[in-house]
Amino acid sequence: MDPLTIQSLQSFIFGFKNSDIPDVKKIIKEYSIGGLILFAENIPDHKSVSQLIKEFQSFSKTPLFISLDQEGGRVRRIKKGITEMPDMSDLGEENNPNKVYNLSKNLAKDLKKIGFNLNYAPVLDVDFHVGSDSVIGKRSFGSEPKKVAELAWMYAKGMLDGGVIPVGKHFPGHGLTSKDSHNILPVIDTDIITLGQSLLPFKIAIENGIPALMLGHLNIKNYCDNDLPATLSKTVIEQIKKIFDFKGMVVSDDLPMKGITEKFTVPEASLLAYQAGCDLLMISGFLDDQVQAIERMISAVERGKVSKKRITDAFNRVINIKEKFNF
Repeated sequence: MDPLTIQSLQSFIFGFKNSDIPDVKKIIKEYSIGGLILFAENIPDHKSVSQLIKEFQSFSKTPLFISLDQEGGRVRRIKKGITEMPDMSDLGEENNPNKVYNLSKNLAKDLKKIGFNLNYAPVLDVDFHVGSDSVIGKRSFGSEPKKVAELAWMYAKGMLDGGVIPVGKHFPGHGLTSKDSHNILPVIDTDIITLGQSLLPFKIAIENGIPALMLGHLNIKNYCDNDLPATLSKTVIEQIKKIFDFKGMVVSDDLPMKGITEKFTVPEASLLAYQAGCDLLMISGFLDDQVQAIERMISAVERGKVSKKRITDAFNRVINIKEKFNF
């Protein structure tokens, strides 16, 4: 493969079933993908997963992102033996920034010991639907944008100081809708003031230097290109990178979610997201989708369907963070 093709494949983050581990090792060795996401089924205990991570890293020419969702509360893949973060809503009610920072820093140290280097947290979503119809619910620090911004940044800072890359999520804010993007593409139809309030925690996190942000599969009415989810909208991603002057990685939410697959196959969506400006493409699901996404990317790069500028930008954003964290 030519250098540009190799660079483009650094943008893939794959999940896996335990039965697929031998195939995953082959993919890492042959294609040099960017990293992996692990779920509870992949983490029977600390010792065995730590050994597995070392094996994965040994197959890669470039250090891998080894990631997970360890927000706290109900969203955590490791249930025992590490620092426990409560639900963000409880931390929001307590409103103690130092406590959030210390919990997060200790959690990061625990994750780093096992071999993880990237955590899909903190949640930057403001909960505008407090109550039974809230989809973000207890995962949010609350309904006050300034408080969410402060506490979420303390969570991110704790991760950074503990040696783990935090990924703030889900731009432009999953709290703007009561629909779940796991099941449907939510359409956000709100006034500019509320949208601005939702964006405040993301803006503050960018100003403070957060290294990565995750896009939600959310359609902002009259703003996203062609009624697409933000994940596939060049206009939205340019807002983050150019207007907000974000220098880090833009990460897609999991591409096999229904918010995407209602209209696109996972391989189609992965290329569209990359072309639109996503720097990391998460595909947690099936091996077939992952292999087809790699093949589609290779074909698109070789046929000139992805600009050299886009490939170089994504690769530089990924590699700069890997080098900065020196793992």
